[in-house]
Amino acid sequence: MNTQRKTALDTIFEIAEDQHGYFTTKQAVGAGVDARSVVMMARRGSIERLHQGVYRVRRFPENPFGQYMEATMWPQGAEGIISHDSALLLFEMSDVNPSTVHITVPHQFRIRRAVPQFLTVYHSDLEVAEITRVENIPVTTPGRTVEDCIRSHVSRALLLQAVSDGVAQGRVTKSEASRLRKLLAQSANPEQRA
Repeated sequence: MNTQRKTALDTIFEIAEDQHGYFTTKQAVGAGVDARSVVMMARRGSIERLHQGVYRVRRFPENPFGQYMEATMWPQGAEGIISHDSALLLFEMSDVNPSTVHITVPHQFRIRRAVPQFLTVYHSDLEVAEITRVENIPVTTPGRTVEDCIRSHVSRALLLQAVSDGVAQGRVTKSEASRLRKLLAQSANPEQRA
């Protein structure tokens, strides 16, 4: 009979397992781990402190999705949602290659510390229906992503490619593609806007 007791690190590992190795102090405390234990694990090197309240379990191999998960946890007090160019990249819709990770946080969320250089932060109140998940990372839906990219002036050619890629992948319906192409045409010709 196995009576081995679960450690704080075991608990943190379970949290981080579905989050590409990342977790927050708030999540750890919510699972019954004392905040001081988190600090001690960071001092011992079992976990790595990335930002205030955001950590990575070192024994998880780094992967391409890690920085996106980290970005969603950074805001503290609100979940960041991967959006704009970064969402296109996660969906593999177009050849977009953003230099930062784009996240959207609620309008009322106030940032009271320096934004890391790897992040670009937008403010918008997203509806639940405008958020999905890719590799368990919260991300704006393909349609909302293209709309955001139109507003942030991403290249028309990349957005037309994104819509076509979205249809080919089954992420964008033909009727939604038609609506998005119309929005793109209107953004190119402001006099056409109703």
